Amino acid sequence: MEALAFYCSTLADAIHVDRITVWPCKTQAQHLLPLFEWGAGRAQGRTIDASALPPLLKALEDQAVIAIDDVSEAPEQISPAGGAARSILACRLASVGQSPGILVLERIGRQHLWSAEEQTVAECIASLVSACFDTPRDQVSHPKADVAQRRSSYFDQHVVDQYWEMDTDFRLQKYHLGGAKTSRDLEPLIGLKLWEMPQVDPARGSWGELQGVVAERGDIDDCTFASVDSTGQRVFLELSAKPSYSDDGAFLGYCGIIRDITNRVMREQDLKSSEQKYLNAARLANVASWIWDEVEARISYCSPELANIYGISPEELMSRTVANKHVDAAQDDSNGLQYDKDLSWIHPDDRDRYRAVVEGASRNRTGYNIVTRIIRDDGDVRVLHEIGEPVFDITGKLIETTGVLLDVTEQENRKSELELKRAQLENLMDNIPGAIYRVKNDENWTPIYKSAGFNTFFDPKLRDDQDGERHTINFGSVISETDMKKMNEAVDKAIADGSDFSFEYAVKRSDGSEIWLSERGRPIVTEDGEIELEGVLIDVTEKHEAQTALAQAQKMEAIGKLTGGVAHDFNNLLAVILGNLELLQEELTSVDQLAFVRKSIAATRRGADLTQNMLSFARQARLEPTTLHLNAVIEDTQNWISRTLPENIEIHMALSSDLWEVSADRSSTESAFLNLILNARDAMPHGGKMTIETCNIERDQDFRDSSGELVRQGRYAVLSVTDTGCGIPKNEIGKIFEPFYTTKEAGRGSGLGLSMIQGFVKQTGGSVQVYSEPGIGTTFRIYFKALETGDGSSTAQPARAEEALQNVGAKVLVAEDEPEVLEIIQKTLEGIGCIVTPANSGDDALEILQQDPDFDLLVTDIVMPGALMGTHLAKAARALRPELAVIFMSGYANEAQVHGNGLRPEDLRLSKPIPKNDLIAAVKHALKRGGQP
Repeated sequence: MEALAFYCSTLADAIHVDRITVWPCKTQAQHLLPLFEWGAGRAQGRTIDASALPPLLKALEDQAVIAIDDVSEAPEQISPAGGAARSILACRLASVGQSPGILVLERIGRQHLWSAEEQTVAECIASLVSACFDTPRDQVSHPKADVAQRRSSYFDQHVVDQYWEMDTDFRLQKYHLGGAKTSRDLEPLIGLKLWEMPQVDPARGSWGELQGVVAERGDIDDCTFASVDSTGQRVFLELSAKPSYSDDGAFLGYCGIIRDITNRVMREQDLKSSEQKYLNAARLANVASWIWDEVEARISYCSPELANIYGISPEELMSRTVANKHVDAAQDDSNGLQYDKDLSWIHPDDRDRYRAVVEGASRNRTGYNIVTRIIRDDGDVRVLHEIGEPVFDITGKLIETTGVLLDVTEQENRKSELELKRAQLENLMDNIPGAIYRVKNDENWTPIYKSAGFNTFFDPKLRDDQDGERHTINFGSVISETDMKKMNEAVDKAIADGSDFSFEYAVKRSDGSEIWLSERGRPIVTEDGEIELEGVLIDVTEKHEAQTALAQAQKMEAIGKLTGGVAHDFNNLLAVILGNLELLQEELTSVDQLAFVRKSIAATRRGADLTQNMLSFARQARLEPTTLHLNAVIEDTQNWISRTLPENIEIHMALSSDLWEVSADRSSTESAFLNLILNARDAMPHGGKMTIETCNIERDQDFRDSSGELVRQGRYAVLSVTDTGCGIPKNEIGKIFEPFYTTKEAGRGSGLGLSMIQGFVKQTGGSVQVYSEPGIGTTFRIYFKALETGDGSSTAQPARAEEALQNVGAKVLVAEDEPEVLEIIQKTLEGIGCIVTPANSGDDALEILQQDPDFDLLVTDIVMPGALMGTHLAKAARALRPELAVIFMSGYANEAQVHGNGLRPEDLRLSKPIPKNDLIAAVKHALKRGGQP
């Protein structure tokens, strides 16, 4: 009974019937008794009476299956009487050794058209039910029945296609679900067209194509649509149907098979997704792929990436990539290629190697891997990495070669660049005053790697290691014990802390020379846990020599600062002495007394010379002076000046056409000029104006430069660089020539530029002067001693006292903070007829001017106590009297000569102590320019 229940349940699921009844015959086929009944939902109780079955049973003697679509319309001789069944499918039970019976399938309510497939399935199930009645003995004795049973079972298990019948309007009329277990219930879809069914959608496009075929009554092939199964899962189905016609040719509709292709669609989607992923990956990685047909000797596929590498379209690439098959090519491919491949793409220098690799791979029936070059139509040379693999058919014949190709041009270029840089680095390391090393951390610092020059640092006689040789260096014999101890302590600390180490030490070499090395390195832990040291050695001998020289220079600088401070006060004292002696000289008539005065005056001047000599000593630079024209130096550097300066800096040139020649070191002169240009540039980060000037200046007396040192009288060619930048604060301007002092931000300057300029210029016999005001700008002037031309230069003769009457009545205001100096100047000027008003400071002088600005001349010291220095006094005085002539005096000749501070080119500057005749000549000259007779 279990088997009967299983078969009936399977059959009901397959063709969707409401009730199944098994009626075996008893007693000569006269009595039909229900042996088994299976019913679903609506079929409650027996619907067919046994008395109504004998006519049907008799009719089944001639045919195995009788399908009654509508009981009310069936012939009376086979129609069972009574009951609620609307459609009946009756199958004969032909059991071995027993009387036949009937398997009845019933559909209640709605008429059902039994399809051929439904009838076939029912007939198969009936044979299985018949087998249930057979005894084991009968089954053994009748092998044919057993075979039939196995075949029916196989059919039942594997036939899963659905059978559909559609009417002339393509409405579903009948169906058979086959062996599918999860097919959707199609009963609610009876009478609907496929495109009207809920939850049914075309898998591709729209229903228009199917509707067109139906309208033309054509064959339907592979119409794919999506639906849902009995579990609600989305499935893909495929309809294949043909139009059905009656015997007289009338169109009856369509009969077709519905096949579940969900698994196939999913596999296709997975395959498509996988292919798309591969294509995406190939596109992103720029991996090109191709297939070469070995039989046809042509390329059968190329990816867009491959065509892109070659710079043409895929179609053009496939048409141009051809081969010439050998006329006598054998069928056996064991001897290699059976064609000559076109290698016109391949670089001429690579063709032979490429051909050998490809033919060798074909001959050995293996893949190949090669890097080669191609020349594209546009002339571009690309480097390609090509990998090919053979494909054989089932007989072992080579039919295809598939491959991938990478454009490695950029990598090869970078590789070449890297190799070049590596060679350059090695060459650089071999030529710099240093060496790189890696050693073991043992007592002897056993070398693992040493660059060129390492050995000669410690022994000039040792050559560089070659061919695996390792020269042993006894470090203890060339490095002092003290330095060795410091080095070992620094290395031990670096190992303990995991930090770097650095130190400097002297090396006493075998040839007696001594050098200084700076060593910097770090400990490295190897894979086996050993500690090694790697680092760099730099020859810093010159630095130590420079430090020694700098210490000497600093000592000289200290002396210079001391003497500079003393010079001002001492010159004021000498001015008092000299002035009084010169006044006394004019009053005396005794020859003996005049001789004493003259000797005192000479001694006073020697005292001034002694102060000047203290300020101009200890210049040690080695120079190669040559005759130079400063204008030519400037013009020769114009190209790099324009490259050095940004566009927001305007350059103005004012070069004297008759500039005197000088004797100086050209390289040092250019370096000094460049330093001034760069300083001016840095002072104007937001742009401005830079003025480069040259001029001739003839000094008729010695003077002191900006650092307070003496510069001899004579002719000078002056080079000036002026900027409109931020200026230098007053509290810093006196420090700018100190070594390592800089007003720039950290990392922007070494602080050595101006000190180097000053040292060079002073050794040349010239001077450097700076004039600056914050917010206005800065001017640097380099005074170069001019070469003598031989024609001499006339200097103005001192004015004699006899000319005093020419200056009678001139009003002169004298500002001097030293009372003795002020008194001498006053007496000297009164002696030549001037009306002198003395002032002890700049502040007092301004008050006098404010009360009476009607003065012809202002004679003022530059450095004075109070709010107003000499330059500030001049500026304020000219605000009251613009045409006022001014003479400046100072113990530091010409300091504070800055743009915009009140000084004019015509203003005279005198350096203390001032000889009487020089003072009178200067006053006379100033009064003449001021309009005095």
